[in-house]
Amino acid sequence: MHAKIDAGISNRANFEHGSVSGQTYRSAVEVPTGRMSVEDRDALRTVEGAVYVVASYGTPIAWWAPESGWQMPEENYSVTTNKHKGFVRRAAGLDDSVGRPARKR
Repeated sequence: MHAKIDAGISNRANFEHGSVSGQTYRSAVEVPTGRMSVEDRDALRTVEGAVYVVASYGTPIAWWAPESGWQMPEENYSVTTNKHKGFVRRAAGLDDSVGRPARKR
């Protein structure tokens, strides 16, 4: 069911499947930032050169660049977006804690 999403993310290929998509941009400045926080938007904007972005409902939820690898903001916008972040973790082989807020003790 999610083979198209998994293949797109693992190969960093452009795809669109419902409300989740992946796309390569020539520059991070070109990336629409949707509902990203200023802090996360600024982190994305520090990427130099091409960047592969996975978006949920038009908001970047993860990105990959050659010099930094995968980056994923901790902020979750909805249950569905959190599920989409899980797709990225699985397809990109990321630890389950990536992109999750630190637990308060």
